[in-house]
Amino acid sequence: IALASVIIVGLTYVYFRVILPMIAGSNWVLTHRDWDLYWKERGDIVADTTLLTSTESEGRSELQFANAHADDAHADNGATQLSSMTPILLALATPIGILHTALVSFFLVNILYNYFKCVVTSNTGPQYDSVVRELALA
Repeated sequence: IALASVIIVGLTYVYFRVILPMIAGSNWVLTHRDWDLYWKERGDIVADTTLLTSTESEGRSELQFANAHADDAHADNGATQLSSMTPILLALATPIGILHTALVSFFLVNILYNYFKCVVTSNTGPQYDSVVRELALA
């Protein structure tokens, strides 16, 4: 019973923390800046090309510019981390996230119900004895 419980809890955790945000496209929303960009673009994943462009007027390489821009971003409040629940809740707000979660919930409830019924079903009585005899003859 303990092993089955660990497996079910582990798979449920992996679904909600990894798979669901990936399916719904909200796994990249980690900071306040990402949050604003997510809602500005109505949930579409947008490549932030300003981090990767080089500025020839300053003579910096792409990597130096990206590092300098990242330092500026950390200085403001936009780089603060959001809750780890944010990508999950954003994914649950999308139609594809709702449909996938409904399907996973159906399977999870079905597995738990069947497992519970197998554990608590009584295997005694005349009907059980007749089934065992019939299986033994076969």
